[in-house]
Amino acid sequence: MSASLRVIDGGQSADPVRTPPADLEAEALVVGLPLCGRAEHAIASFREILKPENFFSEAHRRIFEAECAVADAHGPDAVDLATVLAKLTENGRLGQCGGRDYLDEIRANVGSTNSTRHRE
Repeated sequence: MSASLRVIDGGQSADPVRTPPADLEAEALVVGLPLCGRAEHAIASFREILKPENFFSEAHRRIFEAECAVADAHGPDAVDLATVLAKLTENGRLGQCGGRDYLDEIRANVGSTNSTRHRE
């Protein structure tokens, strides 16, 4: 399945397929919050409005799926870097997510964004 949407406008469009807008930073924040120990409220809130297919980035989609699977199996407060890494490894998806380095990067960026906001 492609991340493109078919645009129907009476046949006037020269390019009938467009890619939906994506904010990769926002996606990284969504999947990064639970990795920083803020899973309980984040997972519950995000799951009310998001589905894995809403993520433009396949890596973010896979991370979100793993976070939801951990929350379903062990409760939302069990979601952290270690449990998500374990779930991605178990599912054979860690490589699709950029490996542990990318998860560490997301987690670090969320932490620095949060500390910057507290200083403002």
